[in-house]
Amino acid sequence: MKLYAKIHFRIWLWLLPVVAGIYSVYSFSQTDPNQVFFSQSWYWQFQKFMWRLGFQERLWSVGIYSLIILIWFIVYQKIYTAFVAGQLVNRHIIRSLIFTIGLLLLANPALSSDIYNYIFNAKMVWVYGANPHRQVALNFPDDQWLRFMHNTHTPAPYGYGWTMLSLVPSVIGQNHLKLTLLLVKMFVGAFFAGVIFFQSKIGKLLAATKWREGIVLFALNPLVLIETFGNGHNDVVMMALALASIYLALRASRQKGLLLWGASGLFFLASYSIKYGSIAILVGVGLWYALSLLKKKFSLGGALAIAQFSPLLTIRSQRFLPWYLIWPLSFIPFISERWLVKLALFFSLSSLLSYLPHLYRGEYTIEVQRLRQLITFGLPIILILFEWMKKVDWLGLKLK
Repeated sequence: MKLYAKIHFRIWLWLLPVVAGIYSVYSFSQTDPNQVFFSQSWYWQFQKFMWRLGFQERLWSVGIYSLIILIWFIVYQKIYTAFVAGQLVNRHIIRSLIFTIGLLLLANPALSSDIYNYIFNAKMVWVYGANPHRQVALNFPDDQWLRFMHNTHTPAPYGYGWTMLSLVPSVIGQNHLKLTLLLVKMFVGAFFAGVIFFQSKIGKLLAATKWREGIVLFALNPLVLIETFGNGHNDVVMMALALASIYLALRASRQKGLLLWGASGLFFLASYSIKYGSIAILVGVGLWYALSLLKKKFSLGGALAIAQFSPLLTIRSQRFLPWYLIWPLSFIPFISERWLVKLALFFSLSSLLSYLPHLYRGEYTIEVQRLRQLITFGLPIILILFEWMKKVDWLGLKLK
């Protein structure tokens, strides 16, 4: 019976890279018509077929994407359940995760074109000698990359820290688009590993009861994997530096080390220089401190997650982008409030499904934005009500 159980759980474990591989193939259905990665005839036939799926058979495209995401979350849940039950150990998870990441590195950035802006902004610095925070891509009309880029009329929206860091993979890539795309994803992936490293450090320091399970929930989360390795977003860069700052601050508060406080401050400034969203960490710390003064028991991770989650509750929530969820999800390993963990996971699912209106319409109209907002907020409410009425527990996280 034990052998059967092990084989059963191993099947789910290896389904993870299989689903990721299918997603990577599907991602080419969203390749810009002005962009062709390879000139070989076999690729041209493949790309034409994928274009037909993505731009002419949109209903099929929506159905396939929905199925991929739903199956991915089922596999995710099964693996987590097996890990909690002790049927899987760290090396099993790591092995499957490496294969999954490897396949996602080959994916086309289907759901966002931000990675092209990262690359071009770096190119503006080292090729054109221009400041991407003051100039825009349209100022270089002869550059061939403009054919498939989006948001060419806006300057770099990120901090100068990211502009400097992005020079590393861009310069190594030497203006070769395919190579640079891969290098940027791998570069971001190094910070993904950094997030996990500091999650474990903070989890041990806080003596969090379920920090190992929390790391699995973060590292295998479909939204985190797709947005980081599929689309190449830089949010894990910001969060790795932010978590390093938090870890050093926690150590400094216990050891009374001035040097540690200084290092923590430097890491926080570095995080802020990537994306300004890290400023919400100060709000989270303030919230946690205020609750502690009121004798309200609330975890530091929970307060930080709420602070990073707060953009969803603002009037600009219709512009809330799925990859922003990487911010609160990074605190899952040390959130004691199970209901908050579950809410973040439900939003992970709804945020990935919020791409459906765009995949069907092919453009971001006001109607598409409203439908995305409805899916983002409506699905978690439905799932929570379903759990409450049916007394089910999706991930074994008690909704209390």
